[in-house]
Amino acid sequence: DNNFNYALSNFKPLNSREDCIFLVDKGFSSIDCIKTNFKEVVVLLCQFHLLKFMKNLIATALATVEIKGEMMTIFKSLVYCSTESLFFGLKKMLMSSIKEIQVRRDDKYVSLWIIFKEIGKVVVKCG
Repeated sequence: DNNFNYALSNFKPLNSREDCIFLVDKGFSSIDCIKTNFKEVVVLLCQFHLLKFMKNLIATALATVEIKGEMMTIFKSLVYCSTESLFFGLKKMLMSSIKEIQVRRDDKYVSLWIIFKEIGKVVVKCG
């Protein structure tokens, strides 16, 4: 993170715009560095890496195969939604279905709800 933060701090003076858009692959930790250096930034997650991350995470859930499949289907629809109203409807449906789901992360089980809140810090645009 220190190297990435250093690179961004040196890149910033070369950039004349403050309202940048960054696309990150799977490095959720890099998002804080980006937001520290660019105040009016939009950070987008690569759809492929986001889906891969969620697929691996949902695979560890303490839930039936059917529930895991349903969660992944809703999440995919959320990622590829075409309107903002559809996005918020799917998000509400997904959030209500994951309240009791526990997934394995860093050698312990945590609520999937907490992980979604972490991901929710990232600006997600659909369309």
